[in-house]
Amino acid sequence: MSDRLTQLQECINEQAGQFCNSIGVLQGSAAPCGFDTNKEMQDEPYCDLYASLIARTAKDIEIFIDSIPIEENMNDLNKEELAEANEKRKELRVNLEDAVTDGEELVLHLREKLDQIAKVQISSRPSK
Repeated sequence: MSDRLTQLQECINEQAGQFCNSIGVLQGSAAPCGFDTNKEMQDEPYCDLYASLIARTAKDIEIFIDSIPIEENMNDLNKEELAEANEKRKELRVNLEDAVTDGEELVLHLREKLDQIAKVQISSRPSK
């Protein structure tokens, strides 16, 4: 299944690239148009090319999505793995929150020390 997901991701990336390329090429090569764009769009050589590429890739994406198996009932092993992963995530979240709190306290302490240093430097300057 992971291979199908990788193929799907590659296909989505390809689709995004086609969108970007088509906009760039059309933007660079398109002449200013008026309000009657239907006639002008027929004369654009890249419109059909990019429209067919985008449509084909969209169909490929749809095929990949349809080929991914949907499991109605997860087996006990997957449930256990998910429960363990969730517990590990909770532990890591608590550790991260503690680290953030410690970091914030350290930043406050450093700011106090820098403030003290600045006061000492200002007071030690000779007055003019």
